[in-house]
Amino acid sequence: MKLSQPGPELKKTSIILMIILTVVTAGIYWPIWFLTRRKALNMMQSREKLGSGIFIFAIVLFGISLFIGLISGVMGELGHKSLLATGLGAFSGILHAVAAGTVLVQSFKVRRIFHEHFNTHLQRAISFSGVATFFFIIYYLQYKINRF
Repeated sequence: MKLSQPGPELKKTSIILMIILTVVTAGIYWPIWFLTRRKALNMMQSREKLGSGIFIFAIVLFGISLFIGLISGVMGELGHKSLLATGLGAFSGILHAVAAGTVLVQSFKVRRIFHEHFNTHLQRAISFSGVATFFFIIYYLQYKINRF
């Protein structure tokens, strides 16, 4: 859908589908969501722009976290409940948290892009909740896109 002249085209997507994709990919879908919408978001009238490197970094972290978590889980299932297995599990969790934190920071960047584009340049009074962005991350952003 067109948001302005000339305007970016942001794809409407089912929130339920996004949640399913997030669960199935163990979080890897989050940075992919940004990458697939980056061009349209960067076309918005805002000083803020999204690069691709941070999202590739998050994908790599999620992937490594998933791999290490699987190794840790397999070690535990095989009866090797050692300090190594516990350490690997903890390290996996830390990597996952760093990747998720990266996505959270970028969600607030997109929120600022939306605010500047719609409220400043187009002078439309659209609210963008910081609390909802914090708790629902890309799902809230997509909800707002679906309602534009």
